[in-house]
Amino acid sequence: MKDSIDATGYEVKVVCYIRDPVSLAKSSHSTAVKVSKRDKLNWDRVDPQNEYFNTVHRLRRWAEVFGKENVTVREYLPSKLVGGDICSDFCELIGVDSQDFAIPDRLNTALSLDHLEILRRCNFFLPTPAEDMASWRKSNTTRAILRKVRPDRENVELSHPIPVGVLDRFSKACDEIESEFLPEGLSENWRRTKQPLENESDKDLPETASELESLSAEWLVCLAKKTQELQQERDKAISERDKAISERDKAISERDQARRHPWVYFKHAAKLRFRQK
Repeated sequence: MKDSIDATGYEVKVVCYIRDPVSLAKSSHSTAVKVSKRDKLNWDRVDPQNEYFNTVHRLRRWAEVFGKENVTVREYLPSKLVGGDICSDFCELIGVDSQDFAIPDRLNTALSLDHLEILRRCNFFLPTPAEDMASWRKSNTTRAILRKVRPDRENVELSHPIPVGVLDRFSKACDEIESEFLPEGLSENWRRTKQPLENESDKDLPETASELESLSAEWLVCLAKKTQELQQERDKAISERDKAISERDKAISERDQARRHPWVYFKHAAKLRFRQK
């Protein structure tokens, strides 16, 4: 890539946005469940040996090829981004005024833990790309509806339980990122503080049958309401289509009658002749 760009004579600057491993793990799991994943979040895979979660190796490769002075590293955290938005932040870095830009709405928003668990269980009854690609594409419409249906619960939504010691694994990687690319330091999300992390636990949160039944009942009620709304929209669209077809057929019929029997349908024949002239 560098050789191809160098041939054009352009100057290259690289901007990398990095995310703390816990946040990245939860986000990637949520996205995978939205697509077809059936497994629970496996915290054992959130390890510095997994390059997906240890960004220092990728940052070094970009720095080795394009030069460390040409690599800008930013932390993907709203409080550290210009306007709390990655699009505005990137424009600021490259000197583009984004004040009048139309920033699109976020599409890949994270689901709550209970909503995600229901969708994950539904995936057992829907095809995956590995099983049948054509059927999986068709099932994405169903998944899209399931993602939109969420009960308005009064209690606070739970977050993913975080096993003790996950961030401790990345202590060395954090030191390397700060020393090589971010001298101003990483946020507290990257390091384990003296106090336990929120929802940090040695095991998954307990899931009782009554809680799951209650949640499923609420969700099914919301799904039924959504299905009814979609059915009403469908019936309305069919009615409007049938009405348009009926009016079209009526116009065609009157036109044909006017052509065949002008003495009976003089009015329509006159209009037709007038338009032709």
